Amino acid sequence: MATVNPTIRHVGNNTVVFAWVLTNVDNDGAPVGPQHADFADRSVQMAGTFGGASVRVEGTNVDPASAYFTLDDPQGADLALTAAGGKAVTEVPQWTRPFLTGGAGSSVTVSMTCRRTRGR
Repeated sequence: MATVNPTIRHVGNNTVVFAWVLTNVDNDGAPVGPQHADFADRSVQMAGTFGGASVRVEGTNVDPASAYFTLDDPQGADLALTAAGGKAVTEVPQWTRPFLTGGAGSSVTVSMTCRRTRGR
């Protein structure tokens, strides 16, 4: 299992987009760390070939990053998808990452848009 580093794209001064392409071979994304904690408004979108896989968004407040838990959407449901879609992210832990489980031949792009709640 390999960890996939995200691509990072800044959209103006107050928004950043992290994107990971996960497969069943390299099924976890490198976590976004505390240097982005002030980007509290977050949404995640997943697209691609799931092939029976599930992709969840996880977080932890343990440093170094370990002991991950599944984050929630605003309705309180686990933030995990088995097909293309998007959701808002409720929690803003110190570390956030996507994690893919199962699925043969899966290739899922996970994009997380993070926005500061106030300008800097």
